[in-house]
Amino acid sequence: MDNNAYIISVKQTAKDIHDFIYSNIKLSDQEHATFIAGALIALQDEKFRRDYKNDYFDKADRFIKEMMEAIKYSIEDCSGFDKPDKREIVLAEFSFIERNEQLKKVVNIGDRNYIAVQHLLMSLEKGVFDVARAHPEFDILGAFYDQFTKYSASDQQSLGIVLTPLHVAEFMSDLLDINETDVVLDTCCGSASLLLTAGGKAHQSIGVELNSRMAAISLANMIIKKLPTYIWLGNSFDEDIKTEIKAYHPTKLIINPPYSQQDKELSFVLNGLDLLEEEGLGVVILPVGAASRREVFELKNQILQKHSLLGIFTMPEKLFYPVGTHTEILLFQAHVPHSTNTNTFIANIKDDGLEVVKNQSRIDTHNKWSGIKQDFLDKYYKNTISENTNYTYVRAVDDWTADAFIREPWVLTDQNFIEVIRNYVLFQQGGINKGDLQEYINFIFSAIENVPDLNNSKITGSYSLNDCLFKDFIFKDIFIMTRGRGGTATAAKNSPGENLYIGASNENNGITQYTSLATTEKANTITVANNGSVGATFYQKQAYLASSDVTVLELKNKELNSAIALFLCATCREAGKEFNYGRKWGIARMRETVLKLPVDANGNPDWIFMENYINSLPYSKYI
Repeated sequence: MDNNAYIISVKQTAKDIHDFIYSNIKLSDQEHATFIAGALIALQDEKFRRDYKNDYFDKADRFIKEMMEAIKYSIEDCSGFDKPDKREIVLAEFSFIERNEQLKKVVNIGDRNYIAVQHLLMSLEKGVFDVARAHPEFDILGAFYDQFTKYSASDQQSLGIVLTPLHVAEFMSDLLDINETDVVLDTCCGSASLLLTAGGKAHQSIGVELNSRMAAISLANMIIKKLPTYIWLGNSFDEDIKTEIKAYHPTKLIINPPYSQQDKELSFVLNGLDLLEEEGLGVVILPVGAASRREVFELKNQILQKHSLLGIFTMPEKLFYPVGTHTEILLFQAHVPHSTNTNTFIANIKDDGLEVVKNQSRIDTHNKWSGIKQDFLDKYYKNTISENTNYTYVRAVDDWTADAFIREPWVLTDQNFIEVIRNYVLFQQGGINKGDLQEYINFIFSAIENVPDLNNSKITGSYSLNDCLFKDFIFKDIFIMTRGRGGTATAAKNSPGENLYIGASNENNGITQYTSLATTEKANTITVANNGSVGATFYQKQAYLASSDVTVLELKNKELNSAIALFLCATCREAGKEFNYGRKWGIARMRETVLKLPVDANGNPDWIFMENYINSLPYSKYI
């Protein structure tokens, strides 16, 4: 069975079991995966596994009692999980199984009666038991947890838990180059998926988990996989636990820390690296913004004063689909301070070869990932500089993301400018107030068909981008930049009227509300979304209000007109391609962002060419 096949098979079993539980048994979202963990632990007991299929349909209490005894025996017998009192805490996580009367109900499957819990165990043994043993690197319980929380997204979000895809866990493990002498540490191990992947190659794997329910799942994984592992139930920042961890002399760190925990993801990085032996390696997967926010500069500085940043690997935006978290992998060497002689390898892995398959999340349908992974590993080991990699010095003040060091080539063609003009003209003709992309496209074509000679240019003559020289400027040399002062969208919505309210939208010229509130921004300026639809840039001909998620641009030394403004809109959009929701385009970053503009013989912006060029393009007659 290949990787895709067994992953799909387990996820299908998880879905079938979820459907059965949803229809027949009242389990809370938190209890779903914990029940599966308990069931798989019970199945480890050979006597229980041998006897549980007997006729118990009229002896439900006895069945539950024997199942709980099997769980208790396996946990008490597990030497790889914290102290006895902590095992009691984890064991208590399974106590709901005894109290849930729905698990004891009789169900008819085929021509035979079973109690509900018995049927679930049979489905588990048939669907995943052999897979669990044959593929120790695969987080079976994580797959179930992932499946169940799809139906209750708040559970993952409230805990800050984002489960690591298997192919990513393997890539992180490869970066660590783990061997049989290593002790691998995960200070926030969750369901232990990363330890499962890395631990099979190591002498020992050790983990810490604060949440007792997740600790129960990680314990189940360890019991099922029979890997040499020790897990603490507690806080990895606790001094007593840190002392015990150091006694194991960990050499490798692999973590996926809790996300959205008050910008503290990098605290887990520093804490974990501090626990490693000298020159040990640490790898972490984080949201892109976690290592780019101004608020974490001091934490980044502390990390680099002690440890070296060896690699930055920005991953595909849909890596955690359907969770919308854009992530990156950071690689460190512990207790070797980052110096000016330390270069960092940087890679922009925009495509991992996986595709979204209906009802199956993301799948490597065409087996592309193996080749893609090896290509980037080869480039890392050789410090190769290419179109999607770089090798350069990185500072604490820098954004630790590939987009800050690998700039896509500027691509400005006539079509970029024509689209900006056309959309502005269509907005002037009536606007697009709401609707999805397809409705937007339909509106464009219907508008073109209904407006005579809409595609006429304002002037005749040939003006080509190839006929002029472009020069790099930075935004602060060209624009006065201010943050929108129009208050909240809710306040604007609650005061309906005719004034325009510009938000972080890529539709309808940025307008998200029409309000009676007084305008706050001058006419004849440009708006750029710094959040939401980051980089969405529009020309505003009349006075308006703007959200704080919008930056207002005004030329420093020249009055705007519509043609020059639309030229700048196209170039600003191109400049903003390196920013996104994870790495927002605030004013501080915008000031230093490169903007390419055509220049005259003196090297100054050629405003005359910009105006004539726009006026020579289709649709410009109506701007």
